[in-house]
Amino acid sequence: MGREDWFRNATWSADIETAFFAKLNRARSQKSQYLVIQALTLAKTRPDICLKLIDLYFAQGEDVNNDFDHVRALDARRQAYEATGDIPRALDAIKAVLKQEQLKPRHIVGADVQFPYFVASHNLTAEYSLAKTLLDNRAEDSIIFPVIKFKIYAAYALMADDLKLYTDARSHAGEALRWAHMSSSGLRYHPTVGLVTDAYQPMI
Repeated sequence: MGREDWFRNATWSADIETAFFAKLNRARSQKSQYLVIQALTLAKTRPDICLKLIDLYFAQGEDVNNDFDHVRALDARRQAYEATGDIPRALDAIKAVLKQEQLKPRHIVGADVQFPYFVASHNLTAEYSLAKTLLDNRAEDSIIFPVIKFKIYAAYALMADDLKLYTDARSHAGEALRWAHMSSSGLRYHPTVGLVTDAYQPMI
């Protein structure tokens, strides 16, 4: 790992932790950003460490109305709780992300798509109304990336199936699969950016 990647450790150990905090303490700026990036890197594989790093981030008293890292920190918390199976806390976290994005539209991580996808994936029927409203606002806009379209139509399909609207479910599922099988984003210089990766294979 290069010197510039000390805050993107894909694994964690006592030695890595010691080295990470030594470099964090020496950093002259962007400490909060380094904490959040490292937490996001470990959110799904070491959710315990991710949550500790995010707790440390919030303990520093960051300005929640003026910091893009705040939104990403909340999303890291959501990913970590989801990875541990703590769905109620994950739901609280993603609602917090959604609220923060509405307050600061420029500081976004796509919660208006991630929230419906999360809700539909976990059959949280009490949240379907809000989820559908968010999806309806995004489904026909000028989104470029196939993975976003995939999430939108997968969420539609799962909710429709859960509500026994099987014709709608089949139609949305077909759209989701069409976007999942896209081999190019359509971007001339970045054709592989935003494609549906193998990480979504269980959903597919």
